[in-house]
Amino acid sequence: FMLIEEILNELVNRIESRDNLEHVYTVSNGTNNGFEKLVPEILDQISNVFPNEFECQVFYGHHFPDLEIKTSEGLYGVELKSRKKEEWTTNGNSVFESISDENYDEIYLLFGSLNKEGKRYSARYKPYWQVTSGIAVTHSPRFKIDMRDTEIESVFQSSEEYKGLRDKSDEEKIQFLQTYLKKNTDKSKWYIPQETESVK
Repeated sequence: FMLIEEILNELVNRIESRDNLEHVYTVSNGTNNGFEKLVPEILDQISNVFPNEFECQVFYGHHFPDLEIKTSEGLYGVELKSRKKEEWTTNGNSVFESISDENYDEIYLLFGSLNKEGKRYSARYKPYWQVTSGIAVTHSPRFKIDMRDTEIESVFQSSEEYKGLRDKSDEEKIQFLQTYLKKNTDKSKWYIPQETESVK
């Protein structure tokens, strides 16, 4: 295991061992998200298990990914998502937001699924590129996230392909999107005017 995955495994174990969570950790209401409060707290405790082996920075507000973890092996982003009622799929971030300028070695998605009683989370993590099961077009194109155990066909073939989007211009990102949507949708296409200012 790489160190980052040891840290994430420990994080998952501790999230899942927390029973009877208070409402402050289970609420999910717009920007008031309990899972996003719980994870940094637990990460803080884990620093005793891995003394001086990682640094963590949490970003609040509108930022992708939600936190970053720096280890001796590299810099990693972690995006947090959660759902209620034991669901493992959700709408992800807008495609344009989900391409970080920061040169992360990998961005992981850490997903918490609240049990039906609403008292404890099951948690899983995977590299972000692997769980993008599609692109949904709402008011802007968003990744669809699927954390189920089944093999999904990701939008991306590899971590490199996902990271490669970071270096593309807005026009090239749009090109990527339109190509994907042409191949994968029979619904009305997502078109945008040429002046890319309006995209974001």
